[in-house]
Amino acid sequence: TSHGGRGGDGRADRAPVGGQTLLLLRGDVTRDARRTVHRLVSEGYRDFMTGTQKKDEAEGGEGTSIAVMWTKKAQRAALAARRREQRLPNGEEGRSRPSRDGKKKARPGEGDGRRGRGRLLSPNTLCVLRKRNVEHLSALQRLCSALNCRMSDVGVAGIKDMRAVTEQFCTLRGVSPMKAMRANEKLRDRGVDVTVGNFERVGFALNTGDLAGNRFEIVVRGVGRVHTRRRAPADIPREEGEANEGKGGAVAPEEEESTVPCSYDHISARVRSVRSSGFVNFYGEQRVGSAGIDSDVGVRSHQIGRALLRRNFAEAIDLLMKGRIRGRDGGFAENEECRRAREVWASSGGDPGRTLGALPKTRGAMVRERTVLQGLKRYGRDRPLDALRCMSHSARTLWIGAYQSYVWNRVASERVERYGTEAVPGDLYMDDPSGGGRDVLLVQEGASGVSLSQVVLPLPGYDVRYPTNDIGGAYRRILEADGVEFTRDAPTEATAKGAYRALAGDAGTLEWEDVERDPDGAVSAARFKFELGSGSYATMLLRELMVTTMAR
Repeated sequence: TSHGGRGGDGRADRAPVGGQTLLLLRGDVTRDARRTVHRLVSEGYRDFMTGTQKKDEAEGGEGTSIAVMWTKKAQRAALAARRREQRLPNGEEGRSRPSRDGKKKARPGEGDGRRGRGRLLSPNTLCVLRKRNVEHLSALQRLCSALNCRMSDVGVAGIKDMRAVTEQFCTLRGVSPMKAMRANEKLRDRGVDVTVGNFERVGFALNTGDLAGNRFEIVVRGVGRVHTRRRAPADIPREEGEANEGKGGAVAPEEEESTVPCSYDHISARVRSVRSSGFVNFYGEQRVGSAGIDSDVGVRSHQIGRALLRRNFAEAIDLLMKGRIRGRDGGFAENEECRRAREVWASSGGDPGRTLGALPKTRGAMVRERTVLQGLKRYGRDRPLDALRCMSHSARTLWIGAYQSYVWNRVASERVERYGTEAVPGDLYMDDPSGGGRDVLLVQEGASGVSLSQVVLPLPGYDVRYPTNDIGGAYRRILEADGVEFTRDAPTEATAKGAYRALAGDAGTLEWEDVERDPDGAVSAARFKFELGSGSYATMLLRELMVTTMAR
C-alpha cells in the first residue's frame, strides 16, 4: 500500500510534498530485523526517513508496517524546485534563463555542483580531512554539524589518533566542493581544529576497511639510553630488604636503572634491529584504554565492550558515564565541567535528566554521553539498549572492537612468551596476512617454511578458527573468566564475527635522523619516519624500538 509515491507530474526524480510508502511486514519479523531495515534505508537513501506503524494504524494492513517518508529537507527542496519551474518559460526547464540585466542565470542545481557545463557531475567529493588533537568520532560529528549532513554521508577508511596532527582521505556524499570549503569557516569560528581541503569530484565512497596503510613522521625529544647496574645485597637499603623478606623471598642482587646520554650509533643499531625483526603487532592504548588500575585511570574502552558482550547494557551505560579519570601524564583526562557532570550522574543514581542539565554547554563536549542520556530520557532507564542505539553504529561497535583487541593483546603476549619467534604446530597462518582475508591454514607437525610474519591470531568472534595448541586454550580461559560468549543470534551490540591479525608487524620502511644534539654530541631529539599496514600502531613500533616496559 502506498500513498503519494511520486510527484504530481509522475516523474520519479521529483520529491513529493508529503506522502509515505508503507512496507508491510510478516508477523514473524523481529524488532532487530526491523531495525536493520530502518538502518539500511537511513544509510542508503539520504532523502528518506522511516517510522513504524502498528496494525491498527496501517490502512488495510496486516501486522506491523515500516513507513518510508520523504525528509523535510527533501520536501523543501522539491517545493523550491517547483517554484523555480513555475518562473521558467514553457519548454525551458533546466536551461539558463536571462535576468533583468540580460545576463544568464545559473540553472537550478548548478550552483551546488550537481551539474556543470552541460554534464552530470560525480555525486561525491573526495577531500583530505586534517585534525589536530581532536578525537576521531568527535571530528566527524563536528564536520557533519558544519556541513548539515548525516554521519553516514561522511566516508573514511580508518580511525586516526587523537593526540596527533593527522591527515586522511574522506568522501562527502552529495556535498559540493564549495559547500565543503564553506564548512571550514564554521569549524574555525567554533574553535575546532578540523579542516578539509584538496577537493575532487568522485563517483565512489570510502568505507571502513578500505585503508591500505598509514605513513608516520614522529619526533621524539628528551632521548636517553637506559643504563642498568646490578646491585649487591649490601647495596640494597635496609627498608627495601625488609620489605622483600616480608614477602617471603630472599634478598637477591637487583638491577638499578638510570638514564644516560644516547649516541647516534646506539639508535642506529636499534633501528636496524627493529627494521629486520619487526615488532609484536599489539593494539595500542588508544584502542583498548590506558594501562593501570581502575582507581587511577578510570574506565577503559574494553570494559564497556565487555559489558556489552555480556548483554549488560545498563552497566555499559554506567561505565560510559563514569569515564576516564587520569591520563598517562598523571593529570585529569577531562576538564572540571566534564568531571562535575559525571559526579552528578553518580550522586543522582543515574538520573538522565539531571545529568543532561549538568553537561558542558561547549559544542562537541561529551557527545556520546549526551546522545545516550537523551536516549534514556526518551525510552526510559529500563530500555538501555534502545538508548545505546541512539548512537551511530560505528560508535557502538568501537567498544566491541576494543574488547576483542584487549583479548588479542593478552593472547599475543602469552604466545610470544611461550613459543618465541618461530611458527609452531597448532599455529594459524596465512600466505599473505596483509590481505585481510579469512582463509587460514594450520601449521602441521614437522612442517617447515612458515615464518613468524605469516602467523596470525584471531580476534575472538563467532566465525573464526582458533589455534589448536595451548594458545587456543588461552582464548577459552579469558572469555570464560569474563563471562563472554560470541553467538550469531545475539544483537549486533553484543556479538562480533571476528577476524585475523598478523602476530608480527613489518617495520621494513623505518628510517631516522637526528634533530638535536647536546654539547657532547649525544642525540637529544630524533625524527622517525615509517609506513605501517592498516591496523598497526606506531606506538607499538616505538615501544619495541625503545624497549619500553610497564615500569618505563
